[in-house]
Amino acid sequence: MNAEKSYEVIAELALVCSANVEKWDRIIIKSKIYGKMCEIKIYSDDGGSCKALHLPAGKGLVLMSANKGMLFLRDNLLETTNARIWGLCFSLYPDGKFNIEYDYNKPEGYEDTDDVISVSEASDSLKGLKSS
Repeated sequence: MNAEKSYEVIAELALVCSANVEKWDRIIIKSKIYGKMCEIKIYSDDGGSCKALHLPAGKGLVLMSANKGMLFLRDNLLETTNARIWGLCFSLYPDGKFNIEYDYNKPEGYEDTDDVISVSEASDSLKGLKSS
């Protein structure tokens, strides 16, 4: 995957969810990006109000692809800028243009399990230490 493909799969999710929306000025995907998954919410904006959208039945692969795209963007930005994103807001417009805003604020109270060691790992790291 690359950044371009990531944007493409996120836009595909927006289009799939907008299939039954009569009129929209933009489709908004808001996501919180965690260690191994994303929390994704999708809305249509018709210029006056926003409505929550849902993934149509049988389109789980589209959601999984968008999830992978968001995780790629997180990892790529971390590698290239040394800054970790914790969320994003993707807006797709009817002409195919999009805007993406990144959230660099870690959610309050969130503990990234990748940074936590197990009891056995802690025990192993303490072996060989002598009390003074």
